[in-house]
Amino acid sequence: MVESGWAGCFARRGYRRRHWLRAAVVLGSCMVAVPHEAAVAQAAPAEAEIAQRSFDFAIPAQKLSSALVQYTALTGVDLVFDGGNADTLQSPGATGTMTAEQALRRLLAGTNLTFRFTNANTVTLHAAARGPGEAGSMTLDPIRIEGEGETAWGPVDGYAAHRSATGTKTDTPLIDTPSAIKVVPRAVLEDRQVIRVEDALKNISGVNYSASVEQMSFNSRGFGAQILEDGITRSSFSGGSTQDSDLDPYKVERVEALKGPASMLYGRGNPGGSINLVIKRPLDTPYYAAGIVGGSHALLRPTIDVSGPIDEGKQFLYRFNGVYEQADSFRDHVESDRFYVMPALTWRPRRGTEVTADFEYGVVTSTPDSGIPRQDGYILPGLSRENFFGEPTDERKLTKKFGRLRFEHEIVRDWMVGLSGSYYNTIHDQIFTRSGSLQGDGRTLTRTIRDDWTDNTNYAVDATVVGHLTTGPLDHTLLLGGNYDHRETDAMFRTYAASPIDVFDPVYGTPHRVRLPARRTC
Repeated sequence: MVESGWAGCFARRGYRRRHWLRAAVVLGSCMVAVPHEAAVAQAAPAEAEIAQRSFDFAIPAQKLSSALVQYTALTGVDLVFDGGNADTLQSPGATGTMTAEQALRRLLAGTNLTFRFTNANTVTLHAAARGPGEAGSMTLDPIRIEGEGETAWGPVDGYAAHRSATGTKTDTPLIDTPSAIKVVPRAVLEDRQVIRVEDALKNISGVNYSASVEQMSFNSRGFGAQILEDGITRSSFSGGSTQDSDLDPYKVERVEALKGPASMLYGRGNPGGSINLVIKRPLDTPYYAAGIVGGSHALLRPTIDVSGPIDEGKQFLYRFNGVYEQADSFRDHVESDRFYVMPALTWRPRRGTEVTADFEYGVVTSTPDSGIPRQDGYILPGLSRENFFGEPTDERKLTKKFGRLRFEHEIVRDWMVGLSGSYYNTIHDQIFTRSGSLQGDGRTLTRTIRDDWTDNTNYAVDATVVGHLTTGPLDHTLLLGGNYDHRETDAMFRTYAASPIDVFDPVYGTPHRVRLPARRTC
């Protein structure tokens, strides 16, 4: 006996199941009767007429699976099912004298199943095709899939960047840029826990960094490398050196190095190359990130980075980056403290037009350190590297203010105009004890005190027109533009003698004189 439940061994001659029928067999296993070859030969002529043979049917309305079990038991038709899910389908039944084909049509009425005879006594059941608007059909809401690929100013997926604007001032694939450009994306900065831009440059061959108590220098291919932010020259880095001895990567999307001269693009600069800091921009999708880094010498560095749309239409986007850091040193009396915030706002009044304003304010205080004296090129035997040879009251304070407004507009298709104006100001205020020379006794170090302040202000304007042209099989990108920058520097300094110090047993106490007048702190 065969029990219904989406039938199993449906027919006496070998039911074949595809993927949505389940067998329910009562006698422990599915018994399929295999007729003797002679019997098959004798039955073949009769089976050829099964579809048109008449039978007396008395199949009531019930589950379709049960109705089909009764149908195949009466007619001997083999049923093969192809696709669908009929566990909940109902059959209206079939009652009366009719052909096997007519009865099957009635049993399948309203189930959205149809059938076809594949041979004289085998029927395949499958779902009927539906046209738009037919009974039982469903029209789904459209699904929109949106996304943006990598751009020269946006995030990089992973470690390998494929586009850059540093070498051409246009969004160009690196493979099509006829310059040597290396990109260190944000993923590398985060995975390496980079907290200084100069550390990121260790990933770039041919570019190096050096620092002294008074300034830092960047070099590429043996020449000073100018520092750019989104393609605009930083005021104090045109020659590769600066007193603004702090570049924090908290706001940097990626660090890019252009090796070789680029005066045609950036006006001034040395032949060694340029280092471009691509700054984070507001995102049109919500993004929230916060982190904290701790380390030796009481290092504590919390950061925050949030971005997203302000309104539902995504006309206004925002981004806010912030960092605070405090740390001591393995050197006595040396410590540092820094604080930066950078808010940004983007307005998109229409498609192809974008206005972005970003600002930065930061204060960095630290202890200037002249390092460890040497004699004949060697550190003195027994000299502790923890000894500090300045004064505990030495201090350097750097105050930064930055503001920029960017405008981009698509004039016509494939033609874009861009205009950017920026203001950058740094006030460098310090008083520190500078190490002199080691005396003949091998332990007395002469010293001087330097009191100085420098106020740098830089105004810059950059304008570009970018067009894309096609001539036959060739695609062209046309760049027209120019830039103007104006720099003002006010500086004052003085030096005076300080008492010498014993490098093996330092004793502090040289007082600072009254500080220089007319200094500005904000």
